[in-house]
Amino acid sequence: MSAETETLIYCGAETELETVAADFPGRIVFLADAARSLDRKRLFGENYDEYETRFMLSEEQPTPGVSSKGISERFQERNVPDNVILDRCCEIGGTGTSLAWLSAHLHGTNTLRYVSFGGSGKQVFDLLHAADLAALVAEQIRSFRPGVYHVSGGPRASVSLLELTAVCECATGHVLRITDDESRREIPVFSLDTGRLEKYFTWRPERGVEEIVRDMLKEGVPELFCRKGAQENV
Repeated sequence: MSAETETLIYCGAETELETVAADFPGRIVFLADAARSLDRKRLFGENYDEYETRFMLSEEQPTPGVSSKGISERFQERNVPDNVILDRCCEIGGTGTSLAWLSAHLHGTNTLRYVSFGGSGKQVFDLLHAADLAALVAEQIRSFRPGVYHVSGGPRASVSLLELTAVCECATGHVLRITDDESRREIPVFSLDTGRLEKYFTWRPERGVEEIVRDMLKEGVPELFCRKGAQENV
């Protein structure tokens, strides 16, 4: 196999894309963190509707590229080389907020905060199971179509902090006292519109929030997180 037909799977900041593409002559599937790639300040003004346990995006939005389906590629467009697939991914289960939330519940640590929105915990974000991401990348290698795609776990893996708390309580049996924190603003709904991805690939996510949390427990991720935190606080 020549270098030109090899496929590199690269995880990094979107700002690294040009450098990676210049250094590698073959095809590239570039996995970036959407929360770091997208201009979050433009999302503070989202229009949303409030429900019992969550916020949901309204259809009418002040910002192009945002709709009731989520944040699309149109929100922050960019060109990529013909040998690059750029996947802007939501939070992978077992990292970030999901990791901190489950770890705190598993070990009974009262360190969590509901930031902004009066401490309601109704702000929403997407999760994605690592196995679902692996399945997508496998298809993209087989059926390479360059471009920018937004990747998430879909409606079943969309969750508010309040809902994630309930899932963690059920999974661990621990109920924590979570306080409110109005020291900074939060985005009401950080959900990705995967319409373009679903148009060009047959892949669909298969695992929801409960399965993601269950597999995090099975893999022992929260214990690793706590050991790392203990080392950093020494």
